[in-house]
Amino acid sequence: MLGVALTLLLTRRFADPAPAWRIALIDGGAYLLVLLLWAGLSAWWSGAAVPVDDAFAVAGFAMLHLQLPSAWLLSFWRAHHLQAAPLHHSGGEAATARAAGR
Repeated sequence: MLGVALTLLLTRRFADPAPAWRIALIDGGAYLLVLLLWAGLSAWWSGAAVPVDDAFAVAGFAMLHLQLPSAWLLSFWRAHHLQAAPLHHSGGEAATARAAGR
């Protein structure tokens, strides 16, 4: 869980500002990548014959049990309601001053 939180934090920190729908896609892709890597490494560590198959089985299981769709929806909600990623505004200094609350 710490790995997922760290991945999402770094993704938001280093990604460009984007609309809420794009944030959900980027964060969802990062979440899925961490899930696949963690499941694959875990299967490899336990001595599975084909760890990639186990990793994608875990991802399929996460999709069927709505873990991935709920992560995407929560990411969309977070980006939309908590204003986690500021949008680019046109207008130069006036838009920057409004965003800063001046």
